[in-house]
Amino acid sequence: MNERQSISIFLNNVKRASNLKKYGSLQYVSKSLKYAVLYTDRVNALRTVKQIKKLPFVKTAYLSPRVDLKVDYRESDSTETVED
Repeated sequence: MNERQSISIFLNNVKRASNLKKYGSLQYVSKSLKYAVLYTDRVNALRTVKQIKKLPFVKTAYLSPRVDLKVDYRESDSTETVED
């Protein structure tokens, strides 16, 4: 299965956000804050961001850093429980 990468896109014109569907899976569009969230294959993510930035209705686009962040905060060697 391909790894997915989230791309955050800030828009000038929200009406044209549906045009982003050809670049990946359009997950969310905020009309009030004028941004969209798009998911695409991680392999093609940088190339997709470059293409999206060239569109006339896009202010900016960037890759979400979530894939690179640590999300498991448990200590691996600590299995003891705290007793009251």
